[in-house]
Amino acid sequence: MKTYEDTINGTLQARIAKLKKSKLIPGIIMTWQGAINTIPAGWKLCQKLKVKLILGAEANFTVGVTGGACTHQLNISEMSAHKHQVGKVLAPDNYKSSGSFHPSDKEKSEFRPLNSEQIGGNQAFNNMPPYCALAYSVSFRSKISYNNFMK
Repeated sequence: MKTYEDTINGTLQARIAKLKKSKLIPGIIMTWQGAINTIPAGWKLCQKLKVKLILGAEANFTVGVTGGACTHQLNISEMSAHKHQVGKVLAPDNYKSSGSFHPSDKEKSEFRPLNSEQIGGNQAFNNMPPYCALAYSVSFRSKISYNNFMK
């Protein structure tokens, strides 16, 4: 009499034998150069990797972790400290660009840089690395779970 355990073991052994003969392991992810609607039978678009580059997994980036962004709005603390020279002004040593000086200081004056106050332009920048868009597809030729990649 066959037990449940015997049946499961037999099924697993049959699946393992089938996988050993297979040229592609179910769950393998490959790039597809053609149009998305021409992905071959037995494959489908891998939703989890749409608009994403692949990052090698390791301790800080475990398999399945996602992150990053297509754009990033800089804030002031992320910008390089800078100011722009917009001209020169005839002013004494103690002149501040936001202040004024008395005409009697004219004799001690020389041309000094006049700098802008603006430190950023409030513009986002593209931080995506160079890329070639390809459709990631995942094999679903076996009943082995690939659900984590299809979410």
